[in-house]
Amino acid sequence: MYRGMIAAVLLAGHHLRVQRAETAWVPLGFLGLASLTLDLVGETSLGHEAYKVFMVLLPLLVGVSAAWTWLGDPARELVMVSPFPASRLVAHRLGLHVAVWALASAILWRCSLLFGVELAAMSPPARFWLPSLTLASVALAAALLARDAVAGGAAAAGLWFAQVLFRPYLLSLPAAWVLDLFLGLHRPSAAKLAWNQVAMAVVGVGLSLVSARLLSQEERYLG
Repeated sequence: MYRGMIAAVLLAGHHLRVQRAETAWVPLGFLGLASLTLDLVGETSLGHEAYKVFMVLLPLLVGVSAAWTWLGDPARELVMVSPFPASRLVAHRLGLHVAVWALASAILWRCSLLFGVELAAMSPPARFWLPSLTLASVALAAALLARDAVAGGAAAAGLWFAQVLFRPYLLSLPAAWVLDLFLGLHRPSAAKLAWNQVAMAVVGVGLSLVSARLLSQEERYLG
């Protein structure tokens, strides 16, 4: 058991080391820019809207950057010969990736309160982790399927843009609320929000299992 725990920590450390630009600088840059903006407009009528804009951008950044969590690893051939099953490798990569961004969103929430942003009617930051996980799982699955990180990033970005640009049309469809990434942002008290969160969790976990299945086919990614 202890050997497994030590190996898991080593894998996590390796991921953070080889993906440091993705797992640290981008979230820090997002947090810095958002904090600076909210500090300037927090106590005005624009503070609430500015916070919503950053929370809409958050899943996009998480999703697009997730496409490189595996294919961007220069030592992935060595990691693949480890004794860990593919499902655990995927859980490590996606889990660490989303966790770093979740921490950034939680810090931004606290900073926004200090800056005087009115967040009483807003969902807590935990509500934005599921949309981020959904887009991250879409990006990773698409990247592994195409064996191209750019394709994975494009898949996540395409889904995000479709939900943002065509939101009025999508919401006119009977069951569109099921996979509305931003229902918790725009309608935090919606009666169907719980089912929406469950649906996103199912999609996220399902696509993670697809990624694990693809990753188990080692010959696709070696060489």
